[in-house]
Amino acid sequence: MTKQKHILRYGTNADKKYIQDKSHYYDLLAINGNMLAYTPGALAGFIRENLLNKPDKGFFIDPITHSFQHSLDKIKSKSKNENEKTLKLSIANLIDQYGEPLTSIIKEPEESENNKGRPIRPEDFAGHEESFCKNVIDFQLNEIKNKNEEKGFLKYLDEMDDQLDDFEPEFVTPPYFYLNESNYKKWLELNIDFIKIAKNEYPNINIYAQLTVSQDIFISESMREDIIAKYKNLNIEGILLWIDDFNEHEASKTMLEIYLKMIKDLNDNLNIYNLYGSFFSTILTGFNDELSFNISGVGHGMAYGEHRAVVPVGGGIPSSKYYYYPLHKRLKFEIAQEYIKSHVIDKSSGNESDKVSRYFEEICACPKCKEIIDDNIDNFFEFQSTKTYEYKVKGVKRRRTYPGQQTKENCLIHYLESKIKEFNEIELVNINDLIEDLRYNFNVYEDYKHQDYESLSYLKIWASVLESEMNKDD
Repeated sequence: MTKQKHILRYGTNADKKYIQDKSHYYDLLAINGNMLAYTPGALAGFIRENLLNKPDKGFFIDPITHSFQHSLDKIKSKSKNENEKTLKLSIANLIDQYGEPLTSIIKEPEESENNKGRPIRPEDFAGHEESFCKNVIDFQLNEIKNKNEEKGFLKYLDEMDDQLDDFEPEFVTPPYFYLNESNYKKWLELNIDFIKIAKNEYPNINIYAQLTVSQDIFISESMREDIIAKYKNLNIEGILLWIDDFNEHEASKTMLEIYLKMIKDLNDNLNIYNLYGSFFSTILTGFNDELSFNISGVGHGMAYGEHRAVVPVGGGIPSSKYYYYPLHKRLKFEIAQEYIKSHVIDKSSGNESDKVSRYFEEICACPKCKEIIDDNIDNFFEFQSTKTYEYKVKGVKRRRTYPGQQTKENCLIHYLESKIKEFNEIELVNINDLIEDLRYNFNVYEDYKHQDYESLSYLKIWASVLESEMNKDD
């Protein structure tokens, strides 16, 4: 098994400034294929400037091929000049890279006068499986390197230079499609075919298959076992796991136990990366001896993305939230503020230095918090969103706050620093102490009554699931 990997999903090009020259925020950078197709030069430059000559850092490309099996509205946007939806340019570029059957089924009909493209179906790949798989993998392998070569950055490197490896992904992912209860048989068969083609065509390349499943499949023992049996025997290096909108803060004890069983069943001979996970999954990267299994990495986005729906539902202007480290969860500022008052201000001796010291000892002492709090606890308000916008509900005007640029940056950097601390904590603590800490924080923060019992119960559930797993072999 490989060393645990802290995976950060590259958001938009606008967000890259927050992680420029800050590769300590991740071990692996996850880049969506449409982002690479849209701005290949910018991403090639980012990789060159941030990952070159850093053997402990890497990246991979998520080919997002599942995007083409859903309603085409999800990959369209409104034209600025006309009031109609067309394929997003990033998606159109990606289809150009991947080729048939996407070109004739989706792109060409969408660009015609009839505008009647449709989502892809398993049978559409008949006669195209090998070429499609190779196109998808070649795009992952070569796009970053080719763009750097076009800019002249490789002219002093010969083909045997180790630096060339820095321009290639840590692994490649064959085309994959979403599995749910109603369609999984045909898509599963196609997914397996693509993996086999990839292994045959790229025998010297690390292959990580992406396994993206609905929650109904996840909880169905028969379907889950069918899928696991097929993926376990493919002689690949690992699995990228994505359970549709699986929120570990809201999952029941039963759901988390199923999650652990799935990991254990896959873990026999594969590295498992959970692409969207919280602190609970981060815990599972350690304690192999105590739990008899582990996962090899956990991913998240830039201050979001600890769970994600496969088919996202769009929604409004995002709000910045403060990552409250003792609870391992992002909170609305108003709730975090109440906890700071109860747990820091009210429990200090009253002078300012005591309040600040207690904040750093009990809540967070990351570089961003030290910069903001400095010597005055009132500076915590720098994490608050203060800008507002108006909207109407049934004709009634309402007002909502949204984060200004500085608020967004404060919350984002604090979040990224907190994630580093969580990964480091797993390497340092005893699992029994960690379980005790989860229960202690539940009791302390539930007693403040700033949130209801259910909003904090995940801490007790996590502790119970981990403890039960440890005791199974006793």
